[in-house]
Amino acid sequence: MASKSSSTSKALERSLSRRVDRQWLSRGLPMAAPWGLAVVLILLIALVHDLWGGDALVTPLVALFMSALGVVVTGYTWIAAGNRPHLRLMATISSALVTLALVVGLIVGFGPMWQVYAMVAFTWCVCWDIRHVMKWANEEKVAAANGLARLGEVVEAEKFSWRKIKATGKGIVKAEVIATAPDATIGEVQDMRERMETAAHLPVGAVTVKRDPGNAARGLVEVMVDDLLAVPVPWPGPHRVGALISDPIPVGIYNHGEAVEVYVTGRTEDVDLEHLLAMGVSGAGKSFFARVLVAGMLVRKKVTVWAIDCKGLQTFGCLAHGLDWLITDYKEARKALHVMANVITVRTNKLAEEGLDRWSKKSSLNFLVVWIEEAADLFASKNAYDEFVRKARSAGIMVVSSLQRATHDNLSTDARANHGSGMCFGVRETADAEFALPSEVVDAGASPSWRASKPGYAYLAGLGTDPDDWARPLRTYLAGKAELAAAVTAAVGVRTPLDETTVLSAGVPYANRTVYDAPIGVETPDPAPRTVATVPPAPAPVVTADPAAERPASPTLRMHAVRTPGGEDEFAVDDGTGDETEMFTDPEDVDLMSMQAEHEISDARRDLEEALAEAENEHLADVDPAERAELRGIGIDTPLPRSEDMELSFGEEETELTPEQAHAVIDRQLHEWIRTGRTTFGVKDLGDLLEALGKSRRWFYHHRDDLMEQGVLAEGAEYGTYDILRSPLEPTDPVAA
Repeated sequence: MASKSSSTSKALERSLSRRVDRQWLSRGLPMAAPWGLAVVLILLIALVHDLWGGDALVTPLVALFMSALGVVVTGYTWIAAGNRPHLRLMATISSALVTLALVVGLIVGFGPMWQVYAMVAFTWCVCWDIRHVMKWANEEKVAAANGLARLGEVVEAEKFSWRKIKATGKGIVKAEVIATAPDATIGEVQDMRERMETAAHLPVGAVTVKRDPGNAARGLVEVMVDDLLAVPVPWPGPHRVGALISDPIPVGIYNHGEAVEVYVTGRTEDVDLEHLLAMGVSGAGKSFFARVLVAGMLVRKKVTVWAIDCKGLQTFGCLAHGLDWLITDYKEARKALHVMANVITVRTNKLAEEGLDRWSKKSSLNFLVVWIEEAADLFASKNAYDEFVRKARSAGIMVVSSLQRATHDNLSTDARANHGSGMCFGVRETADAEFALPSEVVDAGASPSWRASKPGYAYLAGLGTDPDDWARPLRTYLAGKAELAAAVTAAVGVRTPLDETTVLSAGVPYANRTVYDAPIGVETPDPAPRTVATVPPAPAPVVTADPAAERPASPTLRMHAVRTPGGEDEFAVDDGTGDETEMFTDPEDVDLMSMQAEHEISDARRDLEEALAEAENEHLADVDPAERAELRGIGIDTPLPRSEDMELSFGEEETELTPEQAHAVIDRQLHEWIRTGRTTFGVKDLGDLLEALGKSRRWFYHHRDDLMEQGVLAEGAEYGTYDILRSPLEPTDPVAA
């Protein structure tokens, strides 16, 4: 059974073959026409000589008649050529030569004249071919000039003038439009692009009009007269394998034929990365672009890619063995998003220690790319997402948010504004493009309203590309999953392992990630994924029966990466000492659990008051009203009067735990749960422990807030649950360890 990639290759070959056939018909036949006419003329000379040659009476009369016809045809050719001097000269001379050859051949036959005929015919056929070549080189300019003449009528010729019409030879015609009237603006030309395309019979989006930043009265017009992107361009393979991630990565071609090269860390020597917002309807080609760009990253040094795609393995399955962390589960994605706050804090602290204001290739940290497919699925974690996107750049983390439509209900306006680069594939309407592209690019003519009818077509603004190309359509490379997987496999020795600083800061969610040893979905047996887990430490101390007893200090744990004999990365947990690193994560705006606890207390108090009122009516009905009023003033908080004769004995007085000791007990419980593989819990799971400590749920909520601020806990996927991101007893920074 043929592979999917071979089927794609055959389809490309057929498409290219059809394009070559069309090229042959449109360009080859005119080149061959003069030579074919020269051969036909030989047969015609032989025929007229055989019919009328050699007769003393008939031959002169036919020769005179043919000469008269030749003069008429030559004269008409001169008139029909019009004001085109080269064509008029070539056509007139050709007509005269044909007439002369027929008359001479009629009289003497072809035999005596073949040598002269061959030399003249060869020379004249070559001249015609040269003219055809020159015509094709200039035909775009001629066609565009005629089209621009019609465009000038649409754009009000008395207010604007066209200058410097130039054909690039690659399907693009460039020109300048100058506002000559005082009240004319280039914005008027931009508003009439659709009318211009209609007048020149061009496809939608074929005309772009960009303002000249240095001259408000000047606009730069580009007209696409031939779509060079109609045939998909195969992926040329991995580019600069083993180079640093700061080098450019080609991902497709522009409509003028040049390669689209992106700089994920910024184009200048001083790294100034930009987050990328990729947008387009389903089927527009976002997945093809994602695989090509990620594969280009995975063959470079000092870069690590984490991918989140809750749809499953369809997009990144073929690259799974090269991704350091591939998340396909929604709950795991939420945990990863919450732990990113700690990753950012620890990485920025590390960069500060290295004397860097931003990530640089000189840093010991890897450049980290977090690619999030269908980012709208994580909108429930809006606050954490917004903070992550806002702070990630300073930590050397690039965020790619890919979704179908970046409206405010799918991606907050703050998060969208923090994406410095935008790539827009096909959308439902041009107005949607403004969610991903700068307004000036859309005003210039970027109109990706083709939906899914042109897979791979897109506009790209940012990622180190030339601003002059932002309003120019491009098409991403077409790559088969098998060849992408093979390139990533071959680069296994090139990729730089993730630095220890980031490993430790990512905590339990990263340590328990699923790792793939081979690609998925490329007609190879699916590998059994393995889950990397921390090595359990020694049993943690348990709560003693006597709360007053002194509790032994729990060990400080440190997780670090180790290399197994087989060359794979595993993780271990060692005892160590050091201060815990202060962390920060996004607190929820409203503490729902605290509000619920307050409501429960209020309900209980109301029930108690109702019960006391019923008891009063039942047992104190005969008591004097004054005494009842005095008794009614005694509440549940009123201290009982003590008598000197009253002796109360409750046995040995228990020593109450200090807040720090109670917090330590809760922390050890969380650590114990992590040690046994449990990463989610509810408050009810702490019921017995809180009762033994003599603490209420409300007390725990205060400690919970501290743990969330430290990056230990995060709100769970279900109401009233919490995710444990790391053990509160483990350091997260190798420096602190």
